[in-house]
Amino acid sequence: QISGVDAVEGPLSVDDVVDMGDDTVKLARLFPSADLSDDELARRRAIATSDPIFRWALTPPDGRSTTIRVTLEKAKAATDEGRGEFLRELRAVALRHDASEQKITLSGLPVIRAAYTEMIVRDQGVTTPLAVLVIIALLYATFRSAKEIAAALLTLGIAVLWARGVMGLLGFPEQILTSILPIVVMIISISDTVHILAHVKRGLAKGETLREALVAAMAEN
Repeated sequence: QISGVDAVEGPLSVDDVVDMGDDTVKLARLFPSADLSDDELARRRAIATSDPIFRWALTPPDGRSTTIRVTLEKAKAATDEGRGEFLRELRAVALRHDASEQKITLSGLPVIRAAYTEMIVRDQGVTTPLAVLVIIALLYATFRSAKEIAAALLTLGIAVLWARGVMGLLGFPEQILTSILPIVVMIISISDTVHILAHVKRGLAKGETLREALVAAMAEN
Protein backbone atom coordinates (compact mmCIF):
# COMPACT_ATOMS: atom_id res chain seq x y z
CA GLN A 1 0.00 0.00 0.00
CA ILE A 2 3.04 2.31 0.12
CA SER A 3 3.72 4.05 -3.17
CA GLY A 4 6.88 2.92 -4.95
CA VAL A 5 7.04 -0.52 -3.31
CA ASP A 6 7.83 -3.25 -5.84
CA ALA A 7 7.64 -6.35 -3.64
CA VAL A 8 7.20 -7.43 -0.01
CA GLU A 9 8.50 -10.67 1.45
CA GLY A 10 7.61 -11.61 5.01
CA PRO A 11 6.21 -14.54 7.03
CA LEU A 12 2.91 -14.61 5.13
CA SER A 13 4.38 -14.00 1.69
CA VAL A 14 7.67 -15.94 1.60
CA ASP A 15 7.74 -19.07 -0.57
CA ASP A 16 9.09 -22.48 0.39
CA VAL A 17 10.42 -25.15 -1.99
CA VAL A 18 8.08 -28.13 -1.56
CA ASP A 19 8.99 -31.66 -2.66
CA MET A 20 6.03 -33.09 -4.60
CA GLY A 21 7.34 -36.67 -4.29
CA ASP A 22 7.59 -37.37 -8.03
CA ASP A 23 11.03 -35.83 -8.60
CA THR A 24 9.44 -32.41 -8.95
CA VAL A 25 9.25 -29.44 -6.67
CA LYS A 26 7.01 -26.40 -6.49
CA LEU A 27 6.91 -23.08 -4.69
CA ALA A 28 4.29 -22.67 -2.00
CA ARG A 29 3.78 -20.20 0.81
CA LEU A 30 5.58 -21.21 3.98
CA PHE A 31 2.67 -19.84 6.01
CA PRO A 32 -0.32 -19.84 3.64
CA SER A 33 -2.51 -18.18 6.29
CA ALA A 34 -2.35 -16.91 9.85
CA ASP A 35 -5.07 -19.23 11.20
CA LEU A 36 -3.29 -22.59 10.89
CA SER A 37 -3.61 -25.16 13.64
CA ASP A 38 -1.14 -25.04 16.49
CA ASP A 39 0.59 -28.22 15.30
CA GLU A 40 0.88 -26.91 11.74
CA LEU A 41 2.17 -23.56 12.95
CA ALA A 42 4.79 -25.32 15.09
CA ARG A 43 5.88 -27.48 12.15
CA ARG A 44 6.25 -24.54 9.82
CA ARG A 45 7.91 -22.46 12.52
CA ALA A 46 10.53 -25.20 12.88
CA ILE A 47 11.20 -24.95 9.14
CA ALA A 48 11.54 -21.17 9.33
CA THR A 49 14.05 -21.33 12.19
CA SER A 50 16.15 -24.26 10.94
CA ASP A 51 16.01 -24.41 7.13
CA PRO A 52 19.05 -22.62 5.59
CA ILE A 53 16.70 -20.89 3.14
CA PHE A 54 14.98 -19.01 5.97
CA ARG A 55 17.32 -19.13 8.97
CA TRP A 56 18.60 -15.58 9.62
CA ALA A 57 16.98 -14.36 6.38
CA LEU A 58 13.43 -14.63 7.69
CA THR A 59 14.09 -15.23 11.37
CA PRO A 60 16.98 -16.11 13.72
CA PRO A 61 17.16 -19.70 14.99
CA ASP A 62 15.41 -18.82 18.26
CA GLY A 63 12.45 -17.31 16.39
CA ARG A 64 12.38 -14.20 18.59
CA SER A 65 11.97 -11.88 15.62
CA THR A 66 11.07 -11.85 11.95
CA THR A 67 12.14 -9.83 8.93
CA ILE A 68 9.84 -8.19 6.40
CA ARG A 69 11.86 -7.27 3.32
CA VAL A 70 10.54 -4.44 1.17
CA THR A 71 11.94 -3.92 -2.33
CA LEU A 72 11.49 -0.47 -3.81
CA GLU A 73 11.03 0.43 -7.44
CA LYS A 74 14.28 1.71 -8.92
CA ALA A 75 12.91 5.20 -9.56
CA LYS A 76 11.71 5.48 -5.95
CA ALA A 77 15.01 4.33 -4.44
CA ALA A 78 17.18 6.49 -6.70
CA THR A 79 16.31 9.94 -5.31
CA ASP A 80 16.39 11.63 -1.92
CA GLU A 81 12.79 12.76 -2.41
CA GLY A 82 11.62 9.21 -3.17
CA ARG A 83 13.46 7.67 -0.23
CA GLY A 84 12.22 10.41 2.10
CA GLU A 85 8.61 9.91 1.02
CA PHE A 86 8.97 6.15 1.47
CA LEU A 87 10.40 6.56 4.98
CA ARG A 88 7.57 8.87 6.05
CA GLU A 89 4.91 6.45 4.78
CA LEU A 90 6.76 3.49 6.30
CA ARG A 91 6.87 5.20 9.70
CA ALA A 92 3.11 5.74 9.51
CA VAL A 93 2.56 2.03 8.81
CA ALA A 94 4.89 1.02 11.66
CA LEU A 95 3.08 3.38 14.03
CA ARG A 96 -0.27 1.75 13.23
CA HIS A 97 1.17 -1.65 14.16
CA ASP A 98 3.06 -0.47 17.23
CA ALA A 99 2.16 -2.38 20.38
CA SER A 100 3.64 -3.01 23.80
CA GLU A 101 4.27 -6.70 23.05
CA GLN A 102 6.27 -6.08 19.89
CA LYS A 103 8.94 -3.74 18.64
CA ILE A 104 9.27 -2.64 15.01
CA THR A 105 12.71 -1.61 13.79
CA LEU A 106 13.13 0.13 10.43
CA SER A 107 16.42 -0.49 8.64
CA GLY A 108 17.95 -0.94 5.21
CA LEU A 109 19.90 1.39 2.93
CA PRO A 110 16.96 3.53 1.66
CA VAL A 111 15.76 4.05 5.24
CA ILE A 112 19.23 4.90 6.56
CA ARG A 113 19.98 7.32 3.71
CA ALA A 114 16.62 9.08 4.10
CA ALA A 115 17.02 9.32 7.88
CA TYR A 116 20.55 10.68 7.45
CA THR A 117 19.29 13.37 5.07
CA GLU A 118 16.67 14.35 7.67
CA MET A 119 19.39 14.65 10.31
CA ILE A 120 21.50 16.83 8.00
CA VAL A 121 18.60 19.20 7.36
CA ARG A 122 17.77 19.33 11.08
CA ASP A 123 21.39 20.03 12.03
CA GLN A 124 21.68 22.74 9.40
CA GLY A 125 18.71 24.48 11.00
CA VAL A 126 20.85 24.80 14.15
CA THR A 127 24.44 25.14 12.93
CA THR A 128 23.83 27.69 10.16
CA PRO A 129 22.11 30.31 12.37
CA LEU A 130 24.78 29.74 15.05
CA ALA A 131 27.53 30.29 12.46
CA VAL A 132 25.87 33.52 11.33
CA LEU A 133 25.63 34.76 14.93
CA VAL A 134 29.32 34.01 15.52
CA ILE A 135 30.24 35.81 12.30
CA ILE A 136 28.18 38.87 13.28
CA ALA A 137 29.88 38.95 16.68
CA LEU A 138 33.35 38.73 15.10
CA LEU A 139 32.49 41.41 12.53
CA TYR A 140 31.23 43.71 15.26
CA ALA A 141 34.37 43.15 17.33
CA THR A 142 36.52 43.88 14.26
CA PHE A 143 34.79 46.87 12.62
CA ARG A 144 32.22 48.29 15.09
CA SER A 145 30.23 49.54 12.08
CA ALA A 146 26.68 48.49 11.22
CA LYS A 147 27.21 49.47 7.58
CA GLU A 148 30.31 47.31 7.17
CA ILE A 149 28.68 44.40 8.99
CA ALA A 150 25.65 44.64 6.69
CA ALA A 151 27.88 44.74 3.60
CA ALA A 152 29.81 41.67 4.77
CA LEU A 153 26.60 39.75 5.51
CA LEU A 154 25.20 40.69 2.11
CA THR A 155 28.18 39.18 0.27
CA LEU A 156 27.98 36.13 2.53
CA GLY A 157 24.30 35.62 1.78
CA ILE A 158 24.79 36.00 -1.98
CA ALA A 159 27.65 33.49 -1.94
CA VAL A 160 25.65 30.86 -0.06
CA LEU A 161 22.49 31.34 -2.15
CA TRP A 162 24.50 31.21 -5.37
CA ALA A 163 26.29 27.97 -4.37
CA ARG A 164 23.14 26.24 -3.12
CA GLY A 165 21.08 27.50 -6.05
CA VAL A 166 23.50 26.09 -8.60
CA MET A 167 23.54 22.76 -6.73
CA GLY A 168 19.75 22.65 -6.84
CA LEU A 169 19.58 23.53 -10.53
CA LEU A 170 22.13 20.84 -11.39
CA GLY A 171 20.37 18.24 -9.22
CA PHE A 172 23.12 17.55 -6.69
CA PRO A 173 21.65 15.65 -3.69
CA GLU A 174 22.26 16.39 -0.01
CA GLN A 175 25.26 14.29 1.05
CA ILE A 176 27.96 14.24 3.73
CA LEU A 177 30.26 16.69 1.94
CA THR A 178 27.60 18.92 0.38
CA SER A 179 25.86 19.31 3.75
CA ILE A 180 28.79 21.37 5.09
CA LEU A 181 28.96 23.55 1.98
CA PRO A 182 27.04 26.53 3.47
CA ILE A 183 29.43 26.74 6.42
CA VAL A 184 32.51 26.44 4.17
CA VAL A 185 31.19 29.08 1.76
CA MET A 186 30.48 31.42 4.69
CA ILE A 187 34.01 30.99 6.04
CA ILE A 188 35.63 31.66 2.65
CA SER A 189 33.30 34.56 1.88
CA ILE A 190 33.69 36.28 5.23
CA SER A 191 37.49 35.88 5.28
CA ASP A 192 37.86 37.55 1.87
CA THR A 193 35.40 40.27 2.87
CA VAL A 194 37.27 41.02 6.10
CA HIS A 195 40.59 41.26 4.22
CA ILE A 196 39.12 43.69 1.68
CA LEU A 197 37.38 45.84 4.30
CA ALA A 198 40.49 46.00 6.49
CA HIS A 199 42.64 46.95 3.49
CA VAL A 200 40.22 49.72 2.48
CA LYS A 201 40.16 51.12 6.01
CA ARG A 202 43.98 51.18 6.13
CA GLY A 203 44.07 52.98 2.77
CA LEU A 204 41.57 55.58 3.92
CA ALA A 205 43.58 56.09 7.11
CA LYS A 206 46.64 56.85 4.92
CA GLY A 207 44.71 59.57 3.08
CA GLU A 208 43.79 57.65 -0.06
CA THR A 209 40.45 58.32 -1.74
CA LEU A 210 37.76 55.66 -1.42
CA ARG A 211 38.30 54.58 -5.04
CA GLU A 212 42.07 54.37 -4.62
CA ALA A 213 41.72 52.38 -1.40
CA LEU A 214 39.16 50.03 -2.96
CA VAL A 215 41.24 49.43 -6.11
CA ALA A 216 44.35 48.71 -4.03
CA ALA A 217 42.40 46.36 -1.73
CA MET A 218 40.91 44.38 -4.62
CA ALA A 219 44.29 44.16 -6.38
CA GLU A 220 46.03 43.00 -3.20
CA ASN A 221 43.41 40.39 -2.31
